[in-house]
Amino acid sequence: MSLSVQLGDDIITRDAANLQIKSTSPGGFASVSFSLKRRLDKALLEQLTDCLVFDQATGEQVGGGRLMEQGRNDDGTWQVTCLGEGLASMQDITTPVFYVDQTMD
Repeated sequence: MSLSVQLGDDIITRDAANLQIKSTSPGGFASVSFSLKRRLDKALLEQLTDCLVFDQATGEQVGGGRLMEQGRNDDGTWQVTCLGEGLASMQDITTPVFYVDQTMD
């Protein structure tokens, strides 16, 4: 299986190395992480940028998420970590949230 990596609107397969895809059950993507030889254009690496990993032959998505962390590795490469949609959506809440699962009578 030959995989392709898309970050935002750009295909970055040639630049990505050490690709790791983690899934969660039931059916979902937990995270995607990979290294880049160099940092990409800063505009491309905005927080919550969509990341997709797909099979080049079939076009089927095999991983994905939103950009959450990025930074330089000890060897000079650039590390990128994306969390699955469910986990990433929990990170963008900036105000206190209370969930009530019963009536307050």
